[in-house]
Order: sequence, then structure tokens, then C-alpha cells
Amino acid sequence: MANTIRDYSATAAANTTVDGADISEGCSPAGINDAIRGVMADLKDVSTGAVALESPAADSLTVTGTVTADDIAISDSSPTFTMTDTDTNALFRVSASSAVGSVTLEVDENGVGSNPQFLIQGQNVDRFRIDADGGDISFYDSTGVTQGLFWDASAQRLGLGTNAPETLIHLKETTGNAILRINSDGGERRIDFGDATDADGGRIKYDGNDNLQFYTSGTEHMRVTSGGNVGIGTASPDRRLQVKSNENNAANTTIGLAPSTTENVQGGLGVGSGGILGVNAVNTIQFRIGGTDGDGASEVARINSSNNVGIGTASPARRLTLHNSGATTSHIQMTNAATGEAGANGVLFGVNGAGQVELWNYENTDMLFAIGGAVAALIDSNGNFALNGSVRDSSRFTINGNVSNPNLQSWQNTTSGVTHFWFRNPNGIVGSIVTSGSSTAYNTSSDYRLKTAVNYDWDATTRLKQLRPARFEWIADGDDAVPVDGFLAHEVQDIVPEAISGTKDAMRDEEYEVSAATGDIYTPATEAVLDEDGNEVTPAVAEVIHSTDVERPEELAEGQQWRETTVAVMGTRSVPDYQGIDQSKLVPLLVKTIQELEARITALEAN
Repeated sequence: MANTIRDYSATAAANTTVDGADISEGCSPAGINDAIRGVMADLKDVSTGAVALESPAADSLTVTGTVTADDIAISDSSPTFTMTDTDTNALFRVSASSAVGSVTLEVDENGVGSNPQFLIQGQNVDRFRIDADGGDISFYDSTGVTQGLFWDASAQRLGLGTNAPETLIHLKETTGNAILRINSDGGERRIDFGDATDADGGRIKYDGNDNLQFYTSGTEHMRVTSGGNVGIGTASPDRRLQVKSNENNAANTTIGLAPSTTENVQGGLGVGSGGILGVNAVNTIQFRIGGTDGDGASEVARINSSNNVGIGTASPARRLTLHNSGATTSHIQMTNAATGEAGANGVLFGVNGAGQVELWNYENTDMLFAIGGAVAALIDSNGNFALNGSVRDSSRFTINGNVSNPNLQSWQNTTSGVTHFWFRNPNGIVGSIVTSGSSTAYNTSSDYRLKTAVNYDWDATTRLKQLRPARFEWIADGDDAVPVDGFLAHEVQDIVPEAISGTKDAMRDEEYEVSAATGDIYTPATEAVLDEDGNEVTPAVAEVIHSTDVERPEELAEGQQWRETTVAVMGTRSVPDYQGIDQSKLVPLLVKTIQELEARITALEAN
């Protein structure tokens, strides 16, 4: 027995009762009336919603009021769903809820800013919104507040992380790094740049082998390799930056910011508008300044094909040639942080107006001349000169010798009498050293034209008898001392004063070495040897320091050098100013005494 319209069968013959009224074949008329009234009651239950339709279908359906349904399906070759709201606040909303959350689809005539909108919400927060008037599209972040992706329809711009895109695609990250990543498991990874006439006039491409390539007009012009080398004009750079050009003209300089066009430049680097470094057709590197964009710049230096460097000259004949065509002098100045950099600081080397070579030390310091890391000569701030080391006293000239070689040698290319040294004072030449074929004469002035009050009648014997020749040993010889004959200077001084120099018990100030200079024993570094293609033939070797803070040794191992790192510390002390004797000054006294003795002997013999 059917109770609701949902209980009826789609097969007509199967429906025999309506709410208990018999409607089978041959039923009584009274049952028909009851059945009609039962069907009408069932339809009213459907109308009021007391009983829901199972799967209703209609060619068209117009609903006034609220529709609540578990499922609505529209099936047609061109299905259309139309909702008309007769007031000014049109709203269409579809919501679905479950134990895990809710989803809402809403079409609202009065959306954000009273603009019509299409909105999708999830978990009661905005996920997706379309502004129906302007066409802007927003995708929201997890909070439903911030637009993570925004399409600005009026400007036709896409913003990621911003709702005010300033370019065609605008990426913005407010808390971290803004990164755009392009991945492909097999195809190309690239960005093309084009226009209306050339769809891919420029291109940046990643080749999958850790190389980044840059193209224009379909041709690669630059790449960054997996090793970090940059190549321009070459696909296989073997240096941090390698630039290659096969065209030898000013317009195709290897690196040119403002290349000169006044010469056939094969390669160059321009700097701003006032200078250029270029390689010309004869393999000469030129340095220029002045002009406009490098054109008309004046050459100030060059390195020619013979590896000679010229400053102020276009034809250097030596490894370094400096020429000052605008003056009669030419100098090199060297300064550092300690000297200052003014014109009267540091060291000046050059040629003066008279063609003389000049070496000026403007600092009140020693001038050192070193060989193999050791001081070979020195001129101190007082003008005193020392050879073979820095040890010196107040003497104008000091030689630090050794036992194997003479300290000083004077050589003349003749065996006849020739002067090696003259000794001068304000009176002129007062002595000389002269050699003949086999002997040396130590001369002092004796010309009669230099003398006056000449007297041949004087007593020599009495004075000679006052002399006290003695035998003694030299203290410095120590245990090896042997007795020698001679005089004590002060005992001779009153008798033959011209033979003695100095004063008895005199003292003098002497500069001495408190501590010797120290330094490093090292093997110098060597640079790598490259072939003509730039390939390394012999690797570079770093400097090796074997010892530090040591005095200069007498001998060094092969290949090793010594360099001074700490200068010798000098001091001043009071030492004896020893007297000296020129025993040749006793010869006149001896000769006169012999003459006097000979005269007495002759007189005795005559008697």
C-alpha cells in the first residue's frame, strides 16, 4: 500500500492502491474518488516539501523562493542555468559543509567596494575572487587576507606577492628572497625576448650542464660555465673572463667602452670619455688620455712588440724608457706612507738639465744598496759610506772586509811610474802613492819651494839619544804574540813631534753595532711558465721561508737568499783614541846623527 508519491511505481499496472483505496481493474467508483483525493494530498506534500522528489527532471523550471536540494543536475547539449533576483542585492551562493570544513561559491552584486564579484571561500576565508566590473582576479594566501597572486586587468599586469604590479610580471617578497625558478626534466630551460618582428631576438638559456648561455639573433655571444668562467665570443672560456674577437678593427675591439678610431685598433679597453687602452695593428699596447670618447686621445705610454715599455715616447729602446719632451729634466719619484707624497719626499732618480744622473734621497735616512737580500753598501744620513755591510763608524769611508780578499785594490794598466792616489788639503797635493814596474812609493811633500828657514847646523845626536827603542808584544795578539821592536808614541812625541799623531790617553766617541741585523733565509717564489696559448707548462712555486730572525750567514744553500727584516741597532761609546807613529819621520834624525858620528870618528882618526 503506497503512503507517498515516492511509493508509486513507474509501471502503471503495478499501481493498484492509493492510500489504501482500491484502484485495480473492476474497482468500485467510490474507491476512485478516494484514490484521487489521496493523490492530491501526496502532491501537496511534494509542493510543501514534506516529501522530496527523488530525481526530478524538467525541460524548464522556474522557481520563486528558496530551493534546497541534495543534488541538481542539468543535462542538455547546451545547458543553461539562469537565476534572476528582482531586487538590487542579487546574491547566488552555493555552500557545502563536511566534518573537515566548508566550501562556498558566491556570486554577489554588491561585493568588495559594492562591485559585483565572483568569490570562492574555503574554511570561511577568501580563496579566489573575480571583480566582475574591472576583471581583476585575486588568489589569496592561507589567511584569506593577502593577495598572493593578483591580475590587474586594466593595466594587464600580473603581481606575485603584490596587488599593485608595476611591470608586466612583478614579483615581490616582503620577508625573504624573491626567487623565480624554471625547471624542466627534459626540454629547454630558457627565457626569450622578442618584439613584433622577431619573437626571440634575445635569449637566456640554461643547457642542463650547468652552463648559462646568452643569445642575440639566435646566436650565442656569451656564457658562464659550470666552473664560473665567463666567455664572450667563445663557448669554452678557460679563465675567469675570456673575451675573443676575430675582427681586427676599431668597431670590434676585444673590450671597448669608448675605443679610438684614429688607428687600426685590434683590441682595446676604453675608460669613460678621457682614456683608452688599446692594441694596435703592430701588436703595441697603447695608453691614451684626453680626447672625446677615446677619439683624439694623446698617447702617454706604450708597450711594444719587443716588450719594451715607453712613457712619453713611442719608440722605447729599452725595457723601460722615460722621456720628457716638455722639459730638460726627467725623474722617477718613489714614496710611501712613511715619506709622504709631496715633490720633496721619498727618492728621486733621473737626469737633470745638464744631462747628469741624479739620485736624491729627500728623507733623513740611510741609503742601502743590497745584493741577494744583504746590504752591500750604505750611505748614512751624515754622508758616510760603508762597503760590504752596514757596519761603520764616524769615518767617511768604511770597508767591512774578510780574510780571503783585500779590502781595497788600485790597478793601473801600465808598468811605468804612475800615481794611484793623491792626498789633498786646502794647500794642494800633500802626498801620493806611486807605483813603478815592481815597487810602491809612499810620498809626502818635500819640494824646496814649499820650505823656508832651512838649517843644516843642528844637534841630532843629543835628540837621538833621548829616544827609547823598546821590545814589546801586542795585546791583541794574545797567546800568539811575539816580541817586536818599536817605540811608545808618547815617548817620541816630545823629541820628534812630527812623527807622532794623536794625544796621550785621548778618548773618542765611536758608533758600534749593539745588535746585528737579522732577517729571513728563504727560497724566492717563481711564477708559472705558460706556453704561447696560455697553457701552464711549469706551475708557480710559492716562496719558502727556511729561517727567520737570523743574522746573515757567510754561506747560503743553492737557490736560497737572505733578506734583512730587522736593521742593526747602533750605539755610541767612548773608546781610546790611540796615538800613531810614522817611523819614516825618524830617518832625518838618524841620518844627521850618523853624519855627526862619522865626523867625530874622522876627527879621532886624524889625531
